[in-house]
Amino acid sequence: MENVKIPSTVTNIGKGVFSDCHMLNEISVDTNNSNYCSDGGVLYSKDKTKLVCFPGGKTGEFDIPENVKEIYEMAFYGSRISKIVSIYQIDIGESAFEKSYLKEVSCLGPTVIGKRAFMYCDNLESVIFDDVITNIDDYAFCDCYKLEELYIPDTVTRIGRYAFSGCKNLNISQLPNQLEVIDFAAFSGCMSLSFNALDCLKVPDKVTYIGGWAFKECTAIRGIEMPRNITYICSSGNLPFYNCKALEWICCYKGTLPDNKSLYPAGVEIEYYEDFDESTTEATTETMTEKSTNIVEATTESTTLAPIPNNLSGWIFDKDIYRNNNSDVVSALGDDEKVLYNHWLNNGIAEGRTGSYVFDAKYYLDNNSDVKAVFGDDYKAAYNHYISGDCNEMRVASAEFNPNIYKANYSDLANLTGEQLVEHYVKNGRAEGRNATTLIKSEEPEKPTQTTDGIFNAGYYAQVNSDVAQILGTDEATLFAHFVNYGMAEGRVCSPVYNPNEYLEYNSDVKSVFGNDYVAIYNHFLNNGMNEGRKASSLFDVAVYKAKNSDLQQAFGDNTAEYYKHFANFGYNEGRTAVEENKPVAKTDGIFNAEYYAKVNTDVAQALGTDEATLFAHFVNYGMAEGRTCSPVYNPNEYLEYNSDVKDVFGNNYVAVYNHFLNNGMNEGRKASSLFELAVYKANYGDLRDAFGDNNAEYYKHFASHGYKEGRTAV
Repeated sequence: MENVKIPSTVTNIGKGVFSDCHMLNEISVDTNNSNYCSDGGVLYSKDKTKLVCFPGGKTGEFDIPENVKEIYEMAFYGSRISKIVSIYQIDIGESAFEKSYLKEVSCLGPTVIGKRAFMYCDNLESVIFDDVITNIDDYAFCDCYKLEELYIPDTVTRIGRYAFSGCKNLNISQLPNQLEVIDFAAFSGCMSLSFNALDCLKVPDKVTYIGGWAFKECTAIRGIEMPRNITYICSSGNLPFYNCKALEWICCYKGTLPDNKSLYPAGVEIEYYEDFDESTTEATTETMTEKSTNIVEATTESTTLAPIPNNLSGWIFDKDIYRNNNSDVVSALGDDEKVLYNHWLNNGIAEGRTGSYVFDAKYYLDNNSDVKAVFGDDYKAAYNHYISGDCNEMRVASAEFNPNIYKANYSDLANLTGEQLVEHYVKNGRAEGRNATTLIKSEEPEKPTQTTDGIFNAGYYAQVNSDVAQILGTDEATLFAHFVNYGMAEGRVCSPVYNPNEYLEYNSDVKSVFGNDYVAIYNHFLNNGMNEGRKASSLFDVAVYKAKNSDLQQAFGDNTAEYYKHFANFGYNEGRTAVEENKPVAKTDGIFNAEYYAKVNTDVAQALGTDEATLFAHFVNYGMAEGRTCSPVYNPNEYLEYNSDVKDVFGNNYVAVYNHFLNNGMNEGRKASSLFELAVYKANYGDLRDAFGDNNAEYYKHFASHGYKEGRTAV
């Protein structure tokens, strides 16, 4: 296809629609189209402020018109253009130039270089940045292996995940002075990166964050100078300097985060900047670069210790606990709070020392088996996992503090997140004598005796509402009282025959009348829906249940409501059939993983078992529309979160969302799960690159069907 004409009726053109049209030389637009126009065969928005698509077959140089303010996502994807003359103060969309034939960009000056903007530009040799750039986003120049000399302006504050990963010929004279974040694998595989004649990497003073694998396999670096105020260095698993074979020395401030030999390859020596001299108003520091020429530099800093941050990692620490439980540390270092905090952070956590009311690494691992399965007895890794996510999941990490109980005990804490609960407890709650370990029952109410209304199933309620069960236990009457007083109005699932959101989905007339008034909806189901034989759960079809169980027909006849009640209270636990068992031949569409589906959808597995074809049929017939997670590479809500354009088009139409992922998302390399990133998986495994090449979808399918179970790294 060499030419395309857009008719007047077209209102929306998605990203990358012509990305694989390598012979396309011209895109023309009907002059009556109110949304798009073309100029020189290039597709623009009507006002020409957005460059939408550059034909993949056009070659040579291209000077972007002055009135263009945005380059749309995938606009130049795979194009054969060789040079862009100027991209100044223009927003560059995700994957804008990915896989293009560009050799040179002479003036690159957006504020942010978008994700994957120049990824896989195999011919790119020269890029000249302008000094307005602040962020080089994730994968921006990943695998541009011909890119050599590069100057990054001092305005840049962040270099994103995999930003220059795989640029094996790249060298940079120095990192920008304003840089604060060097993210995961930012320079991994940059084997020529040496920075200067001394092969020394000087990490800028403002850097506070160095992610895992940041300089993995940067085999030309011999030495590193570290600043004093780093607050995070990945210290377990994916170490920042993994396989830096030439690395010989590190220079840092004693007691700071970089002062930890476990961060570096074996044999690396740690040298310290000269200690502060209290007899003078100046402090002297001797860097490793200066050491070679005996130059001493003055600094006004009077401490070499990282400050205690006002965030979760700082709130967790308690000086008194650490001092009282670690006399050997106090004897050696004294009891200054900042000194003790730095020791705890750099050494104590990994050694399993107690230093917190809310976090005890051993307790955390012993009481969270899934975390234990991943990290074993690696206390520092467990700590990093807790502060990076598990705290907000309301995980219990100490015998002294249960966030779920703390929140339940006090109405003023009802809207706080996990981190906010920790902050409140350590700053206020303990001093106020608040209870964070046992549920308070100030005035013991009369214990309820009713256990069901015929539909409510206490065991099922506890299973699908684990937050309630964790606090209230499994007493049937107590759980029923919770449902009546709270759960019903909150729209909680209470039975294998009733899921309020599924009831609304299957019965649009009910939704049109009651909206999201879950109390009214439940009462409609009890008083009308059952008698009318309405479907209210993907696990129960009254016609199937009635047809499959002749003993129930004899008992209940045409009393339809009784069939619902029987399955809710007996049939579900007995494993009786309540949905059609038309077992399909297919077990997967390449993405669906039956074992994973059963694992994350325990209610389905309990009702249907583990047969792969049966589970796949459930997903196709029900689970897809319900937005259930079906694979380690696909979580519908995460897909919408990562891809706002998909959300804008499809909303919560989960069937359409899933089909978009299958038909477009995988080929475009879109992220659809926190467990899988295509670029990472592709970069990590040469055997898969040899097998699949640029067929993106196959990488997703491989991880879904094989890689996840094999334990391959995909993030």
